[in-house]
Amino acid sequence: MHASTALNDRNDLNPPIRRLLATGRLALGVAALLAAATLASGAPLYVDDDAPPGGDGLSWETAMNDLGAALALAGPQSGFDEVRVAEGTYRPGPPRGSRTSSFPLRNLVRLAGGYAGMNAA
Repeated sequence: MHASTALNDRNDLNPPIRRLLATGRLALGVAALLAAATLASGAPLYVDDDAPPGGDGLSWETAMNDLGAALALAGPQSGFDEVRVAEGTYRPGPPRGSRTSSFPLRNLVRLAGGYAGMNAA
């Protein structure tokens, strides 16, 4: 017996759900939702203050060393929905800059920190 047929025979399910199970439309709808969620989620950018200049941020090996630049790049328009930051000290602005400077956070971008970074064993 097919799984959807067994579920369709259950009387405790409401009739519209039983019809969707019987036609296979529920499984197709769930698959479409999962595919859309996978496509909608972006990739992380990697930041490590020990990284050499010029990194693209696509991995710990090619991490960016500027948190501000990574935050400016991240967002739905770029496909990067997360910034992963290696442990270290990050300061906005130039050395001896204003003590009131801050990193602007972006909507829809997750900021995660405390990673070992590119020097991890």
